[in-house]
Amino acid sequence: MSWIRSLAEQVDLSREAGGWRSESPRAMLDRLLPLAPSMGITRVSNITGLDHIGIPVAMACRPNSMSISVAQGKGVTLDAALTSALMEAAETFYAETAPRDALFSYDEAGAANQALDPLLLPRVRGAGGRVTAVPIWWSVGRDLVRGSTLYVPYDLVHTDYRLQSGAGLSAFQVSTNGLASGASLAEAICHGLAELIERDALSQWLALGREERTRTRLRLDSGLPRSCREVLDMYQAAGVSARVWNITSDVRVPAFLCLISDHDNPYRRTSEGRGSGCHPVREVALLRALTEAAQSRLGIISGGRDDLIAALYKGPYDREQRRDITPEVADFASIPECPTVTLADWIDFQLAALDKAGMATAAVCDLSVEGSGLAVARVVVEGLEGIAYKANYRYGRRLLRRMLERGIAR
Repeated sequence: MSWIRSLAEQVDLSREAGGWRSESPRAMLDRLLPLAPSMGITRVSNITGLDHIGIPVAMACRPNSMSISVAQGKGVTLDAALTSALMEAAETFYAETAPRDALFSYDEAGAANQALDPLLLPRVRGAGGRVTAVPIWWSVGRDLVRGSTLYVPYDLVHTDYRLQSGAGLSAFQVSTNGLASGASLAEAICHGLAELIERDALSQWLALGREERTRTRLRLDSGLPRSCREVLDMYQAAGVSARVWNITSDVRVPAFLCLISDHDNPYRRTSEGRGSGCHPVREVALLRALTEAAQSRLGIISGGRDDLIAALYKGPYDREQRRDITPEVADFASIPECPTVTLADWIDFQLAALDKAGMATAAVCDLSVEGSGLAVARVVVEGLEGIAYKANYRYGRRLLRRMLERGIAR
């Protein structure tokens, strides 16, 4: 039995609104609120009422953050949204002080399988030097399969965006991708894996041709779980159109993309709300995408995040262009999922899916602080694409292969 399965089997899940958890959102909220001041969180707000949809969205403000000073959260209940926002803020707080454990080049240590291969990790264009030959800082991680020590590039662990590696900018795509929290380390790892697979799936889907993307449009008229149907009914009652695509990649873990927009409101000129979600259980994956779309839209409406750009508020309003008439053809029930509901099986399902797709090496850095009551993990997987829609992203091997198949060079 692997160390991660042994750890996950100690966690019992129960059905809550919106999914399965080891602790209820209310219990987590009661645990986190007293810790908020120590993490620099000055305010936790319910911003649901700034929109007319009614899907709960919250934000947590951390003015002295070294990355994003406003974190957002969503859920099917207000407690879930508030807890989600607090946990988002807590993740970046703990990752800001991630340890730098060693300074060496991959060429020095890679042959002994002691470190992740930089060439198989999300990087940016324009970074000079041979990334495997240049000494960089590393954080100590643990191989998710074998349990052995596995070093992870520090720039893929921390969230102190003030830092630069060496004399120049980092060669890696510095982001929060794969950073996750939970009531236990196993939960955090499960969430981190799902986020990495989701971002890779979205990158793969965006690289498809228009006709191929059209064939993934999800049917929303029947066959959906009640929890997802209720959220879609809220969109419909608010006069908001929701479109969903099945973006599940060759990794075969359920993933969805949702876009929402007002078609008949001439005063709503902001960008479309967009949400994506991934989870071994397809209901949870779809629900995450649906609720994240409402969170994305409220982020634009509130103007709270400090990474919003003016283009989100200046886009031309074209009612006909927003009205998508492509057919809904993908069937929700046909999307494969993990047949069981245990945390250990969910983690095994994701790791086995990655292995089958040719990505067998995954590492985790445990960023939890003893006594905090919250587990924080940074998960990194060799071979998965990063956030490919960022302008400076350097395509990895999977996207390059897809581009070559379509005859597009970058």
